[in-house]
Parts: sequence; structure tokens; C-alpha cells
Amino acid sequence: MKKWGLFILGVVFLSLAVAAGIWFRSQPRRVFHQRPYAWDAYYIDEIRFDGAPIATVVKTVNEAVKKASNGGVTNAVILEAGRTTVVKIPSTPEIDVEMDDMIAAFAKHEDELIAIGAGGYDGAPVTASVGGGHSLGCSFSEEVVAMSGFDYEEREDAIHLSRRARNMECRAYRVTPQLEIIMRDQRARKEYLVDAEPIVSAFVKVTELQNWSIWLPTGANSATSDSRFDKVFRYLPDQNVILALATSSEHEAAETRMKEHGCWRD
Repeated sequence: MKKWGLFILGVVFLSLAVAAGIWFRSQPRRVFHQRPYAWDAYYIDEIRFDGAPIATVVKTVNEAVKKASNGGVTNAVILEAGRTTVVKIPSTPEIDVEMDDMIAAFAKHEDELIAIGAGGYDGAPVTASVGGGHSLGCSFSEEVVAMSGFDYEEREDAIHLSRRARNMECRAYRVTPQLEIIMRDQRARKEYLVDAEPIVSAFVKVTELQNWSIWLPTGANSATSDSRFDKVFRYLPDQNVILALATSSEHEAAETRMKEHGCWRD
């Protein structure tokens, strides 16, 4: 009788456990730290990426959210990548030709950076986990962006990942006597940037432009900083100018600093 009692009790407990499991699976799974937007309202299973290009991460996540939402959300994440648009601020015909050549070389350089997975470009490798009950907002802002180097913004329609320099300007800066003095002082103090031409090194010191540094992957979870002075700066000794690629706001700040150091000339 005791054995039958234990057997019946076991069957009851098993039935209750099965019923609880069925009920639990039937309940909508919760997304923690959910954003108040449709793109973050659906639970997706955890997806692990190990060194996957950022473009692949976005495509995979969008497919998972589309399936979870039964087609209601087709793009939870929008990747605004591709080449940078560069416009000229020309001054003379000779400089204008050099600008055209520099912009074309920069476009080729960007294609190379995309191919090798440089930080901030379409092929940037990402090692992160997305989904599994975590908000897409948390996963992308805390993990994916840190790995890829893209700017992050949450909007009602989707998460927007964008290149930090989608638009740039090519401008010419006069090499002034004061800038040459700073160049000689740098060399005397041995404080110059070794990969840059001396006058470009002085120009960078004065303007504090930082777009000559780029992150290159050394593995799925590592990267190193490298320089590209010749891709964003070009010294034209015959014209006595330096051509520089930067964003509009960076150029404005550079002009202000040049004036503060007595290096500015229209």
C-alpha cells in the first residue's frame, strides 16, 4: 500500500511539473530593460557572434526579430555604412586637382578598410551575445557598438548604427611661418609624430585633429591602433598648403585652434 501511495504521489508531482512546464512555455517571454519601441518588444533566442562582421550581425538580428514578430518588424537595426561622402572647399585650380586625387585615393583606402574589418567600417568584427531575454538596446549599446566603432542612436523606427564620419570636407590650410616654428620646435624636442611629415605633425599638434588614427583588427576580440596620415593629410610644398579631410565641425574647431596659435592665414 505504501508503494502504491508513493507511486501515485510521484505521478501527481510529475503531472504537475509537466503542466507547469507547458504553462510556462505558453507564457510570453519577457525582454528585460525593454525600450518603448516595437523593435524591442519581441523575445528572440540568444545569438552568439564570434568575430562576425557588423553587417552580418545586423542582418542576422533583423531576420530573428522579423520571425519573432511574424513580419511586424522587418528592420530592428539599420546600418548606415558605405563610403564617406567628401566634398571640396576649393581655392585654386591647382589645389582643386590635388583635392580630386586625394578624395579618390581616400575612397580606395576606405574600400581596403572595409575589406580588412577596420573599426567603424562595414566589416568591423563583433564578438557579442544578442537576445536571450536581453533588450536589443542593451546588447547593441553596450557590446556591439564597443566592438564595431559605430555611433549608436535609438529611434522609434529602429536602432541606427552609423559611421562616425559619414560626411567630410577636403580643405586647404596655408603653411604659415608660425606653423613652421612649431614644426622646428617639435623636432628639437623630439615630440613629433614619426609617421607624419614634419609639417603635418605640427599641423596635427595645433589643430588636434584625430582622424589619422584607425583601429585595425588583430583577432576576433582584439584590435590595435594604426596611423594613416597620408590618407587624410597631404602637404603640397609648391602651393605651401596642407590638404586635410575632416568633418565640418572638426574643420571649424581646427580653424579656431590655428587662430589661437597664430598659425592662421586665409
